[in-house]
Formats: sequence, structure tokens, C-alpha cells
Amino acid sequence: MAEMVCAGFMETRAADEEIQKICDEVKCQVEEKRNEAYAVFNAVQYKSQVLQGVNYVIKVHVGGCSYLDLRVWKKLTCHGGEAIVTGMEDHHDKDPIQPFQCDHTLFFCCSLSPSCCLMTCAKRKKMQ
Repeated sequence: MAEMVCAGFMETRAADEEIQKICDEVKCQVEEKRNEAYAVFNAVQYKSQVLQGVNYVIKVHVGGCSYLDLRVWKKLTCHGGEAIVTGMEDHHDKDPIQPFQCDHTLFFCCSLSPSCCLMTCAKRKKMQ
């Protein structure tokens, strides 16, 4: 079992059934944001960070030699458990996944550390 790092991302792991389920849940969000439909949308690997829910960076194979790195925030079950895409990057192949900037603010929201995102920007946006 991987060691838990408080507010930091855990080591990269191979995607499992749970991660694929999250990808299936957010596929429509990705297709809408990218204005593209994907026949292939398979989770390959991921990193996770437990912080007010779980932040994931997930590498997704979308067909051929194409991959997307998704940043997904999965709310706590007591808050509905919804998965929300908070960022994505393309032009990735099998390179190692890394946490990346948030699409909402273009910097790491409310954080002095690039490994810590409190999702404050997404919460603010939802309240507007």
C-alpha cells in the first residue's frame, strides 16, 4: 500500500476499476469542454491527494497515440460524492503524470505549494 502524504500527492499508481469509474463519470464533462467525442476513454495511471475530498491527476488513453491528463476533484460522499474536472492537458503520451495548474485560476489556488489545491476557486465559482 502506498504511503499517505498529508496534503501532497501520493505516488503514481496503475489505474484500477475505481479510477475508470471516475473517468466514466467525467467523460461527458471532458467531451463538452474539448468539443470532441471519444470512442476510447481508458484510465491508465493516476496520482491522488486527499484534501477536502480527493484530487486526482489521471492519465487517460483517448485512442491511437493520444492521451489526456485530467485533474479531477471528487467531493466527499457527505457532500454528494460528485466528480468534477478541474483541469486537463493534452499532448501527453506515456510520460509520467504530474500535478498541474488549475484551469479555474491558472495558478495553484490558495496554495503556497504546487502539490496542494484546496479547490477554493471551484467552490467560489459554484456559489456565483
